[in-house]
Amino acid sequence: MGSSGINAEYMGSSGINAEYMGKANTDNELAGLALANFGGAFFSSFPVMGGFSRTTVNLQAGARSPLAIVVSSLFMVISLYALTVPFYYLPMPVLGSIVVTSVLHLIDLKYLWELFKTDIPDALIFIVAFLGTLGIGITWGIITAVSIAIMRFLYFSTSPKFASLGRRRGTVSYYEFAGGEDDEMLVTLKNVEVFRMNATLFFGNASEFRERALQAGRDAKFLVLDMSPISSLDSVGLQALRDLTNDLRKHGVAVVAAQTGRQTMAKMESNNTHKCFSESFGTIHEAVKACMNGTVTLKEDGEEDDLETRASIRSEEGPSVELKVQRRSTPPASAEEDEKEMGTPDREMVGLAAVRVEEKDSHEPFPGD
Repeated sequence: MGSSGINAEYMGSSGINAEYMGKANTDNELAGLALANFGGAFFSSFPVMGGFSRTTVNLQAGARSPLAIVVSSLFMVISLYALTVPFYYLPMPVLGSIVVTSVLHLIDLKYLWELFKTDIPDALIFIVAFLGTLGIGITWGIITAVSIAIMRFLYFSTSPKFASLGRRRGTVSYYEFAGGEDDEMLVTLKNVEVFRMNATLFFGNASEFRERALQAGRDAKFLVLDMSPISSLDSVGLQALRDLTNDLRKHGVAVVAAQTGRQTMAKMESNNTHKCFSESFGTIHEAVKACMNGTVTLKEDGEEDDLETRASIRSEEGPSVELKVQRRSTPPASAEEDEKEMGTPDREMVGLAAVRVEEKDSHEPFPGD
């Protein structure tokens, strides 16, 4: 009975906040109930929970401050002393209709329709929660819906999307190859693969991430990992990064990190995982440019360079080269101008209508800067 009341209070608070308040914190509502019941336990008081129907009636009457609770309590005391006998003869359906009328406006079919248009699984969970609450009770209805939501979360977390990225012509922005007409505007470099996993890295997807990244980088000389979606990682994820860099190093592939967040970098620095990368850059474009210019070298086993303090990197063909990036003020006016700067690329069909452009190895500034 108590858990049902708490569940009803939480759902009622959420609905009332959306309808009237907008900024109220439902967690504070539950914390207040918990403290009230905890304190009342020392004085043999009845369990306390929110009056859902009274709250909605007060709000419909224009109440917006805690003073309305005081006024409502005074009227309740008066009713208990003066109106108990008349209320005794009221039929139960009349009392039920008062409750139904007070919460009827909280039913939002438009929101359900929006869920069906934007996220069908969420809409189905919504319906399960509604039908479960009506059929088996508030507590088990909510438990069922929450269990389904957790399973859905685990499924998407352990089965993330992987993507190869290409630079959009005339820009320094990188987008996923989706197999559509827009892929024709994406440019890739010979021997440089840009790879991304659109999820956090943890034990549930670490193995698949490692396998997919190995497949993506095995035929290249450089694998650029876009780390921006990886907002957190655990010990298994750290081990997967170390195994990936070691395995690709054996195949002659240098692994470069790009766009690593502060929390992720701090976690990697905690056990020196960041030193497994050949280099680390703030953006994907800087990483690709360095690979293209030959300023990223394959780190040997046991080599531990400090990626943050290295000012220059030894090139494969000569002395150390200091990285200096000059950005152009405007991108090329057209695809023809972009191709003119890049040289005449070799094209090959990838996927459906995707054209991936392989540029010749060059030490010239990267096109689009």
